[in-house]
Amino acid sequence: MMDGVKALKHIVGWAGVVVFSLAVIGMGLYLSDVGLDRADKLGSSIGAIVSLVGLGVSIYAVIRVGGRSPQSGGQSVTGSTIGDGILQVRGVRRSVRVGRSANGSGPTQSLLPAALRPSSSNAGPEPGEQSVTGTQTSGAVQQFDDIGGDLDIDR
Repeated sequence: MMDGVKALKHIVGWAGVVVFSLAVIGMGLYLSDVGLDRADKLGSSIGAIVSLVGLGVSIYAVIRVGGRSPQSGGQSVTGSTIGDGILQVRGVRRSVRVGRSANGSGPTQSLLPAALRPSSSNAGPEPGEQSVTGTQTSGAVQQFDDIGGDLDIDR
């Protein structure tokens, strides 16, 4: 199904290029037919209308996303094969130390506040969140977010 969507986007994109090209050619032929003075006046009017429409669209886009990138700060690992574990860390504002347990196999959970321990939730990630999908690992997947200071990782 994704190939169908990709093909449709490709067709729509090329159709847009063809329509735009024909519009430019038609506009050039029309303006050359009406004369230089009238073409200058029409060109100025059309330019003013297009610039106002562009300004309106840009204001709408800024309001819609709230002045920020819709997926800012996201971390993801997708479609990978990793011989060890995965550690994703972001939003550090407080000191935290992540290390190995006494036998060297896995994180030392006691060093992490309960709210910052890696989650085992199966819910899909929200846009801009941390995610690991379609990935094979031989180690643990550790995700840390909104840490209030330094993060010390012993590996």
